[in-house]
Amino acid sequence: MMLVQEQKSDRVSFRWLAKLLVAIWDRRNPWRRRWRKVLFRIEATGRLANFHCGNGVRLDVPVRIGGGSGTLGIGNDVWLGWNAAPMLGKGTILLQPRSSKSVITIGAGTIMSNNVSMVAMGKISIGKHCLVGDLTQIFDCDFHELAPSNRCAGVGPIEPVSIGDNVWIGSHVLILRGVTIGNNSVIGAGSIVTRSIPQNSLAVGVPAKVVRML
Repeated sequence: MMLVQEQKSDRVSFRWLAKLLVAIWDRRNPWRRRWRKVLFRIEATGRLANFHCGNGVRLDVPVRIGGGSGTLGIGNDVWLGWNAAPMLGKGTILLQPRSSKSVITIGAGTIMSNNVSMVAMGKISIGKHCLVGDLTQIFDCDFHELAPSNRCAGVGPIEPVSIGDNVWIGSHVLILRGVTIGNNSVIGAGSIVTRSIPQNSLAVGVPAKVVRML
């Protein structure tokens, strides 16, 4: 009986200690967010031709430019990274307007999960109040020519990507050049979007196709 009581006492003590450590860790999070934001602003301001970051932008994971030199605009109350979501490594997000003429814009109130990559040679735009799942990738070019003789000679065709307002993009989605996704649409997890999707629709699959209207 005494042994059982001692074991219960040990569990209570350990639970109390664990809760204390978690509380201390949670108190660090706001400072970690501020520090990430400072580092992000330094890199973006130092590398990019034009950079705007709105009020209330929150960074739960590191965000990097990755050598981009173009224009990046982030609206108010955008959330980059999500602590509770699946995360590879530190969950780093890549927002890279690669050339001096490249543009990436993210509308106000958009929430982006971890390990998202957006690389523009032309323009990628995301509307307001969108949800972007973890490990989503968005590209506006192929980065190589198709012909074997000059495959490494250029970036191939460049076509803008436009995502409307209130769009939900599931996890592990790949969106390729020339795609427009209309307002309020949903892209199912694991889809590869090669053609434009109309507004108010649900699209899934490889390649993504509209399965019903919303």
